Amino acid sequence: MKRLFLADWLHIDRSVARSINLERDAANHDLLERFQVTPMAREVLKRLVDALEGEAVNAWSITGPYGTGKTAFCNFLISLGCGDKKERAICMEKLHNADAEVANRFKSLIRTSNDGISPFIGVRAVSRYESLNSTLIRALFNSLDLLLDKSSNSNLKKLHSKVAALVSKEWPPTKDVVAAYEQLARFSKRKIFLVVDEFGKNLEYQVHNTARGDIFALQALAESADIFLWVCLHQAFSEYASSLSRVQKEEWQKIQGRFE
Repeated sequence: MKRLFLADWLHIDRSVARSINLERDAANHDLLERFQVTPMAREVLKRLVDALEGEAVNAWSITGPYGTGKTAFCNFLISLGCGDKKERAICMEKLHNADAEVANRFKSLIRTSNDGISPFIGVRAVSRYESLNSTLIRALFNSLDLLLDKSSNSNLKKLHSKVAALVSKEWPPTKDVVAAYEQLARFSKRKIFLVVDEFGKNLEYQVHNTARGDIFALQALAESADIFLWVCLHQAFSEYASSLSRVQKEEWQKIQGRFE
């Protein structure tokens, strides 16, 4: 009798199985085509539409273990609102097939220029074991690089130079980081989609470097009317704070409370 092996029947698509990197996989149309709009993805997108329609919420935390699709969803989210014309079309079609009501509401709220420029600016931040401010300013610098490839806006060029100087600092001041994001929104006249992936690495750094880290930038950005903010974590804020003092834990809880 011929022996049968599982490998003869099952084949793994490695392009789907590999993990997604928010920076590396930007503008990867194949990944967008393969993305599945799950019920949870639909709910998060619905909350975004609610916010665009005026509900007073613009910051969300996406929490779950490794491999649950957090980064894949955020890649889809930024491509839907901030990608090029083809990316947005792919994402809108997939969203419409999954939830026509949410897709139509989203489409009615956004405006695109005749030259196809996306309605929002996407900032893809991938955290390292470093201060949150360092992660945020590096991501902003990368986004400005991309914007200046397609824009001659003199204010954006000046902002790019300021941000470049902040990137070189070991710990960019919170007020300067927040101001730079607000200036980007003001100079571009567009709102910002900011995703901080692997945010737990910033929290781990903060726990061990309490004098050199600062997560209060999150609260300031979450309070801006021009920024929609998502952070991706493997566990809740409080789980990273076990070694902090009671006062520090309470401060973290206040910041976490700003997120839905």
